[in-house]
Amino acid sequence: VNHLGHFTLTNCLLPALKRSTPARIINVSSAANYVFANPQGIFFDDIDGSKSYSPVERYGQSKLANILHAKQLQRQFDAEGVDIIAVSLHPGNIPGTNLSQTSSLKGILSMLTYSRVFSTVFAEGFKSVPQGAATTVFTALANPGDLVKGGYYNDCQLHTARLNPLANDATLAQKLWELSEQLTKQA
Repeated sequence: VNHLGHFTLTNCLLPALKRSTPARIINVSSAANYVFANPQGIFFDDIDGSKSYSPVERYGQSKLANILHAKQLQRQFDAEGVDIIAVSLHPGNIPGTNLSQTSSLKGILSMLTYSRVFSTVFAEGFKSVPQGAATTVFTALANPGDLVKGGYYNDCQLHTARLNPLANDATLAQKLWELSEQLTKQA
């Protein structure tokens, strides 16, 4: 749902966005794309989690999917000559949000088994809600020339650290797009 919600809403809004150019699409992702996603990236052979399910890995997968979605959208816009910028971003580590409040102790402990958790949290620290919102506001209001189309942002700047290497895989993004169309019947 974390990815398919973005995909469905965006596809429903695309006709209006294309009529209202210039426009922007901003997918809120997370450093979880790097920290928790399985090296395989997207579990195409077990998309529903019926064979194996780790909430932490599936969360990381959904956040990688949010980035792949923005990058695939941008490739499509560029090919069509449409003046829409699609980006994704990591808002930061924000304690006290619903995500942290609804995580079980077991879930939190399983997150701690990922070595990248410590390097990510300690490298970035924690943010207040306004600090976490800053990158979303920046990508929404920045001059178009100040944004990299299809880029991934953190701390109001293009960010390549803690970005899953698969995030730039155009073949993976296209495969995810096709599956998303099938799952949402939006072909």
